[in-house]
Parts: sequence; structure tokens; C-alpha cells
Amino acid sequence: MNILGIIGILLLAYLAFVMHRMGFYRRLFLALRPIALERIPVESARRHGDIRIFETDDPVLWHVPQHTGRYTDDFTWTARQIDETAGYLGAMFMQQMGLHYGDRVAVVKKNHFDMHVIMLGAIRGGGVACPLNSDFAADKLDPYLVNIGARIMVTDTPTITRLIEEKARFGGISHVVMAESTVTEASAREDLEARISTAIPSFKSVSWIEEALAKVAQPMAPVPRKPQDPIYLTHSSGTTGFPKAVILSNEGQSHAARGMVIYSAVTPRDRVYVLVPFNHQACVTTLNSALIFGMNTYWASDIRFQFDPKRALERLSQGRFAAFFSFPYAYIQMAGEDMDRHDLSSMKIWGCTADAAHEAFQRKFVQVGCFFRNIGLPIPGSMFVDSQGSSEVGTPTVMRYITTLTRKFDRRVGRYGSVPFGPNFMVLREDGKRARRGEIGRLYVRGKTVSPGYWNNHEKTYAEHTGDWFFTGDVVKQLPDGNLVQLDREVDVIHGRDGDIYSLPMEEIIHKHPAIYDCCVYGARQEDGSQSPAVAVALREGFQITGTTLMQELNAMLPHDSQLVHLDVIAYDEFPLGFTGKTLKRTFRDRTESGEVIEANRPIFVH
Repeated sequence: MNILGIIGILLLAYLAFVMHRMGFYRRLFLALRPIALERIPVESARRHGDIRIFETDDPVLWHVPQHTGRYTDDFTWTARQIDETAGYLGAMFMQQMGLHYGDRVAVVKKNHFDMHVIMLGAIRGGGVACPLNSDFAADKLDPYLVNIGARIMVTDTPTITRLIEEKARFGGISHVVMAESTVTEASAREDLEARISTAIPSFKSVSWIEEALAKVAQPMAPVPRKPQDPIYLTHSSGTTGFPKAVILSNEGQSHAARGMVIYSAVTPRDRVYVLVPFNHQACVTTLNSALIFGMNTYWASDIRFQFDPKRALERLSQGRFAAFFSFPYAYIQMAGEDMDRHDLSSMKIWGCTADAAHEAFQRKFVQVGCFFRNIGLPIPGSMFVDSQGSSEVGTPTVMRYITTLTRKFDRRVGRYGSVPFGPNFMVLREDGKRARRGEIGRLYVRGKTVSPGYWNNHEKTYAEHTGDWFFTGDVVKQLPDGNLVQLDREVDVIHGRDGDIYSLPMEEIIHKHPAIYDCCVYGARQEDGSQSPAVAVALREGFQITGTTLMQELNAMLPHDSQLVHLDVIAYDEFPLGFTGKTLKRTFRDRTESGEVIEANRPIFVH
């Protein structure tokens, strides 16, 4: 045998070793088996049984009475426990709240893993799960609930108390389920129930979840669903205006979850730390993928400004986690900590979604960990998996895999074929023709995972479609090597006097200044009606510099056609963040307008 033959055999043997090490064969087996979303918990229970696959940072505040003595740990969940609990909840919704096939069930409560279990219960009974962020604005709640037509709402005392105190209205909600143990004092319970009945004109009943579950004789089997049936309505982040109710279909989310089984790059032996709002589409996909694969997952509850980066790094170190999955805001805050004080040698994967992370953070996090050593290569560091997409796409549009070997950045977000089971995409110019490589255009997608549209918003649904292609809202260009470069969200493009200016490449440059903790570039309205780039920045702790000096230094770094005309230094906790932790550029932009700016996408439905 010649030397080339020997090398070929060695390469094949190494490839087989890597595929075994990464659990690829098992992944492929699970991913290629179509399954209806409502049956995922059933199949997970059959496959993983009483293995404790999920752990939470906060205890669950309610229990299934029929489980007394069987499941005693308030911080862990087995696959069988999740399946049985969903069965009891589905029966409860049907028998006591009158849930019918296709009814929407709103879940608005403290960000906790039990939101997922409650949503699985709604789906089990034939309903559509409609999670809302726990910080959902009181003035937006009524039009959103009217828009989705929910009659049943699951909540908790802190959340509904806040909403009532902030004068929220509750659409057509008639049944309220309190997802916590009954309050100990009868007077406190009566007072809360009286406040709820007063605040909700269509009110019929308040049920305390443990009392309601105690009346259920046995868990129910899943109500069969059709492939195109809506299963979830998840609201958008609010970056373009009023949060829209995005339809996630049965087949689409099943396809997305099975795709994630392929690209998650962890094994059941690994521990995965998930820090994503439980109402978000990315978290819904992660949950169903984890159930399929039996992924050992830690579900953290803290979100946005409640997030403690030092505590998160300590948990990653002490728990010997292999993967961390979150939004850019978590990486911004963790990067501000002294990471050298934490042992992150077990880390293989850093995952980011909802928005692409900045190069400055990607480079920092891949320096630690053991991704390559885990597959037998003497290369230090971990892998940063950046997922560019949106709730409407149902899965990442493209993904980029960054390591210590990566040399090209410049807002590259991935190329075609980078997402298993992902969508097709194309870039269209303003004239509607396909853009050539290097030309700027709008990003369109199509595929099984892509949302069919927005609930009760046909105008917006039709506006975003060109045939069967859906516009993601992104302005991009595709490089000769196939990589997409994300330039901006279309609504955030700065329309300058001499042409369009894109804020995201500017932010990449600004983040390289040593003073910058975070920044937001936006278009500030000028007297002639055009826009010019302006920026709001938060400084790193202890960094002393005047705003004038900082703007001069930043303009020296920026291209001549992207010079800043204004800079504000503000505290990071003053940044207007949306429900997913994205900075709402429109909040800064609207402050420069001379008149009142009407919020886009707001539903027009009234009582």
C-alpha cells in the first residue's frame, strides 16, 4: 500500500473517531425520524424515561398532586415527568377551562422553565401556546391579547399584580390560571381574586393550578395535530415597532428542532447552560430539540438586566459545563468580567442567537475551552456558533462557526448550507432582481421552518412575502466566497444625504475602542430631512474619557462617509432593550424626530 493509501485510511479512521465522539450517528438517527411536535414529549419519555435531563436555577412553585412522593426535587425534571405533567395540564385545560382545538392559551409569568411545561400542556390539549415575556408592557397587553384571541391566561402573582397596578387591560381573557401554590392566607387569596375579577371585564374564573390539577383523574394523550397547524404564537422582539404574533407551525418547528439535534455539537454526557427568555422562538426550538436528544440542560431564569455575569461564569466553571447558549447581551456583560478568574477549560461551544455577536466578543470567548482537544487535536480554545435569524425564520438562516483559527470577520454571519434542515435564501436588489455577489440587497428565505405569517395581520404577512419567499428584514450582501455580510435591519438603515449608511459595520469598528462596553449606532434626523450617524455608548467600568474626545477618536477609526455627528455616554442599564435583549435603535432615532412617531405594527382591533 502506498503512502497516499495509508494517509487516506488514517483520515477515514480519524473522521470515524470524530463522528463517534460527537455522537453523530445517534444525532442522524434521531434527526431523520419525522415526528409531530405534540408527540415529542411522549417519545422523549419513552426514550429517556426517568433520567434527569433538565435542571433549573429556581425551584418550581407548583406541583402535580398525583406526583406526590414520586418527584421530590424541585430543581430537576425527567423526560417522563415532563410528559406526564403535560398530560395532566392538557386535561385540566380541556375539562375545566373549556379548551377547544386551536384555542390560544396565553402564558405570561416569571421567566422560568415551567413556562415550557405549561405550553406543552396547552399543546397536549389541542391548544396553541402563546408565551409572552414577563416584562411585556402593560399598555401593549390588551391589543396583543385581542389580536391573538386568547381566552385562557396562565400567570403568577407578581406578574398579574404588576400588570393590574400599571392599568393593563386583558383583552378577552375569561379564565385565569395561577401557576403557583395557593397563597397561604385566605384573605390574601380573596383580595387577589377580587382584583383580577375587577380588572378583567370578561372574567369567569380564577384557578390555582395545584387545585385544578387535583381534579384531573389521569393524564391525557396528545390531541393529534395537522402538519400545518399553528402550535405556537411567539411575539417578535419589538425592534421594528409593536411586537407581532409570529405563527410557528407543527411541521416547521419539528423540522427546526430535528435540525438543531444535528448542529448543537454536544453529547448527552455534556452539560448545556441555556440563558434565553422562555417565550422566545429560539428557546422553544431548543426545548423540543433537547427533549428529542435527551440533552443535559440547565435552564437559567435571569434575563436582561436581572442577569448576573459573574454568577453565570462561576456556574459555568463550577458545573463543568460544555456549552452556553444565550443572546448577545449576555456575552457583552460576561466579556466585561475578568474571565481569567474562572476555569472555563470544559467549554466546547458558545452559542449566540437573536442577533449576531460582535467580533470583539467572539474573539475573546474562543480563547478558552477544549473543543479541538475533545476531538484529539492539539489546538486550544472553543467554538463560537453564531446564529443569524429571526422568529419568523423558525431556525437560523445561516450560522457561522468561529474558532481561534478564524481570520475573517467584518460582520460575516455564515453561508448557504451552514444550517442543517435550514431554509434556502436569496438576495434581491431594490429593482426585484437577484443581487450578484458583492451587491447589496434584501435577504429572503423559504423552507419548511419559515413562519406562514403573522396572526390576524394579513397586511403585514403579505407585505413581507414575494411569492413563497419571506423577507427577513435584513439588508445584506453575499461575498464571492458565499458568506453573507449583515449590514443592517432595513428599518435601521441610516438614510444619509449622500446615500445609505449601515449601522452594524460601524458598531463592529466602535466595539474595538478600549473604552466601549456597548454601543448603539442610529440615524439622527437632520434639518434637511436626511439622517446622519449618531451613537449612544456605555463605557467600561473605570474608563475615563470625555464625550468629545471619544467621538474624535471614534471618527478617526470610522470611514469618511460614516462620521458620527453626535455621541451620548449613558449607563448600560439605560439602554432601551427589547424583549430579547436587542437594543431598540428606534428609541434613540425617534428622539431626534420633530413630531410624534406612530408605533409601527400596532394592531387595530378594538373591543
